[in-house]
This record gives sequence, C-alpha cells and structure tokens, in this order.
Amino acid sequence: MTYLARMFFRLYAPATCVAASGAALASVGRRMGADAADAAGSGVTLTSVAGYALLMLAAALVGLASLRLLRWKSGAVPSCFVCGCLLQAERESRHGISRRCTGCGKIHARSGLIRAMR
Repeated sequence: MTYLARMFFRLYAPATCVAASGAALASVGRRMGADAADAAGSGVTLTSVAGYALLMLAAALVGLASLRLLRWKSGAVPSCFVCGCLLQAERESRHGISRRCTGCGKIHARSGLIRAMR
C-alpha cells in the first residue's frame, strides 16, 4: 500500500463506516416499517430515520474529505516533506505543536516549514 493510498484510506474510512452502519439501520428500519405498515398506516420508523440520517452524515464526511484533498492538491495546506501527503490538524504534544502525516504517519513538529504555510 503506497502512502497516497494510505492517505485516501485514512480520509475516507470514517465516512465508509458511517455509511455502512446507516445502510444497515435503514434496511432494518424498512423491514420493520413494512411489518408495522400492515398493522398501522405509517411505514416510517425511528430506526429508518436514524439510518437515513447516518447516510446524510456520511455524505457530509465524504464532502469534507474531498474538500481537504482539493485544498491539498492546490497547495493551500501544508504537506509532508517526507512523502508529500496531507498533514492532519495541529495538536499539542510534548514536543510543542505538531502535525501527523496522513500518509506515512510521521510527526512533524512545528518548524519553519509549517509556519511558512500559515
């Protein structure tokens, strides 16, 4: 697995997990709604609504990850000097403010390279 593939995986994995759980909830809710529609007039259950809400959240997460990738490709955000992948958000660590690379996983302490991109 290349660093670029690992970066894509780390960016889109949360959205994939949320979408899978949303699809499972929506299908369970549809089955429950079909059973309840025979007894009552409504076919919408809270489970299906939660499933569709999770699918909407997954679409928003995909949009945010794609926006981060577009900004990285245009050079608007700092990238790793080792592999060239996108850096995560700044975090406080024992070395001061640092960023972790989404590709290779190396920690980059706040240096002139990160400060120059701000």
